[in-house]
This record gives sequence, structure tokens and C-alpha cells, in this order.
Amino acid sequence: MPVTIDAARTEDLPMKRHETELRLSEVNHRIANNLTLIASLVRMYGADVAKRRDEVSNEETRVFLCSVSTRIDVVGRLHRLLSAEPALTEVDLGGYLREVCDGLLSSVCRPGGFAFTYDLADDCQVPID
Repeated sequence: MPVTIDAARTEDLPMKRHETELRLSEVNHRIANNLTLIASLVRMYGADVAKRRDEVSNEETRVFLCSVSTRIDVVGRLHRLLSAEPALTEVDLGGYLREVCDGLLSSVCRPGGFAFTYDLADDCQVPID
């Protein structure tokens, strides 16, 4: 059985690979920046606790840990969104903004304490570059 090679698709492969590598590089850069930010927040909180003369309340600790947890979740959501389909040339802006808004809302860490609404188009594709 003869094998047929589509020359047009073969010519596009180096470009698609380059686009995928650029996208992966951007995702990795954003993840690294966010993890650095999280580590800095934890260090700052630790330094603040060390300077205090009074004890840190359970509520203060819970809120701080919830905030750190939420930031880690947002980094994971962003990574999943941007790496879901490596060959994509567009990103669903509405989906991305929903993820960001949901992450912001959950970062408040007070269930029922906030009302947040947004109206985003169902299909709002934007180029990734």
C-alpha cells in the first residue's frame, strides 16, 4: 500500500512546532513568575509573623493559607487553559476571563460573602500572539 505525504502539511510543520515552542515558553514563564510571587508572599508573611509580639490568630492563618492555595489553583488553571491544545493559534478569551474571575472570587475565601457577576461572550477567540 503506497504512502501519500501531503507536501503542504509537511511544510507547515516547522512553523507549527515553532509556535508550540513559543507558547510553551510563555506558559512556563508565567508559571515561574506566579510561583515566585507565591514564594515571596509566604516569605513576607513569615517575616511579619516573626516581628509580631502577639500571636497570629487562627483566622489570620486560615485566610493567608486560603490565599496561597487560591494563587496556586489559579496558576494551575492558567496552565491547563494555555496548554490544553498546543496547536491552537487562538484562545477563548471568555473562557480565560471566566477562569480568572472564578479564581479571584474564590480567593476571597469567604463563601457567600461576595457577589460577583460577569457577562462574557460564549465564543470570543483571540490570537495567542
